[in-house]
Formats: sequence, C-alpha cells, structure tokens
Amino acid sequence: GMEEKEALRLAAIAERYSAHPTAKAIVRLAGELSEEGGTEVTELPAMGVSASIDGRAILCGGRRLMDKEGIDIGGLPEDAPVYLAVDGKAAAAFEMASVLQKDTVSTVRRLKEAGIVRIAMLTGDRKAEAERIAAQADIQEVHAELLPGDKLEILRKIRSESGSTVFVGDGVNDAPVLAEADAGVAMGLGSSAAIESGDVVLTAGSLGKLPDAIHLSRRVMGVVRFNIVFALAIKAAVLILAACGYAPMWAAVFADVGVSVLSVLNAARLLLK
Repeated sequence: GMEEKEALRLAAIAERYSAHPTAKAIVRLAGELSEEGGTEVTELPAMGVSASIDGRAILCGGRRLMDKEGIDIGGLPEDAPVYLAVDGKAAAAFEMASVLQKDTVSTVRRLKEAGIVRIAMLTGDRKAEAERIAAQADIQEVHAELLPGDKLEILRKIRSESGSTVFVGDGVNDAPVLAEADAGVAMGLGSSAAIESGDVVLTAGSLGKLPDAIHLSRRVMGVVRFNIVFALAIKAAVLILAACGYAPMWAAVFADVGVSVLSVLNAARLLLK
C-alpha cells in the first residue's frame, strides 16, 4: 500500500543522521529525497532508529527491532538487513550487500605475517552476510548478529584464551568494546563515539594502515626498552666505579647528560621512517 519512492523517502529521512553503513547506503540511494520533511529521530543502539515524520510514527532497522516492537513482517523477506514500519505496520524491506574495501585482503594477510595469532570478526550484521564477507577476507572466526554487550563478552573470552587484544571498529555500537580492548583502534571516518573511545585513530579510514600502526608501535617499544636498559646500565656502571674510588667528573656528566642526549638521538631514529 505504499509506493517505493515514498518508502525510500521515509527511510532516508529517518536514517540521514546515522553513521551506520546501511543508513548511509539508504540515504545515498534516496538522493535529494532525504532532504524532504521534518523529523524527530531517536537512535536505538544495535537495532535502528525511530522517528516522527509528517505526523507518522516510523521505525527503520533490522529484524530485531521489528520483533521487539511487535511488527508483523509477513509478506516481506525474512532476512532483510533493514525494514521500514509506518504507524505500527511493516511497509518495506531493503536488500543490500556489503563490499570489501580494496585493501582488506592484503591487510589481513599482513596482520598474519606480523604474527597476529587470531583474527575474528565481531558484527551485528546477519550471519550469512558476515560469513560471506569473512570468507572473502580469509577470516575463519566469525561472530554475527551481536548486540554491543555480546561483543564485550566475546572480546573478554578471546582475551582470556589468546592474550592481549586489539579491536578495530567505527560505529556507536563498537564504543564499549573499543574501550574494553587492550588497544582500541577507531576508524577515522567512523562515529565520534568510536573515535573518543579508541586509543588509536586511523585517520585515513582505511584498514591498510593497521599493520603499519602495529609495526610502528613495536619499533617504538623496542626503542623505549633499549633506552631504559642503556641508561640504567651506564648509571649502574658509573656508580660501581665511584664505589671503587674511580669517579672522574666526565663520567658523572656522561652518566647524566650524555645518556639523556644519546637516548633522545636514538629515539629520533623513529622519524626516519
């Protein structure tokens, strides 16, 4: 009972402020239609959005939202990623497919070459779609259809089984997991909540920078450890010599100022690459 153009317009207006990729896809498809009409929008984490548009109550989100609100989707596909309900009745379903970024496969390969022992996908998307994308990216472990709390539980389980964790995310739902992980990496084009919760931000918005960030962090920690050991060793040697009665002024100056200068110069090597 609703034309495709009108269903698309309502969905786009409801979704136009959301940072979720599916919302952006709907708004992009609608084009100028998304600029029409006023709205009051409430984002429902991991489910979708509710809105009031032109006096009509709008729900736009996944199957979980429809079930929660008691919306009968009879006559529509049962596994669509996004549904639209108007005034308590299902009006439309939107089909879409995820596309890998060009550097995803090479990034996963480089992570494995860097010694990352376990790579897992944690997503709120449908299981079939998640498994399809994971297969393309050569990721064997997939956890799909997750709420933010589910992601936290799985992250904690992975950490207890495999040690320190790095979590990469870009959405509002990823913020708690980014904060919980040993290192949270937010995508630069993601939501502000994810960026604020992360320890590292990939400003280019590309996964390809993740192996580079890991390589750089290892180099930095290597320099830090060397500088600490070097400084303590020189100071200990000078103290031992002083205790033995050999304590010229130049040795004391070297153990203090000299060691500091050499440590700074050694750290400056990080700027060369």
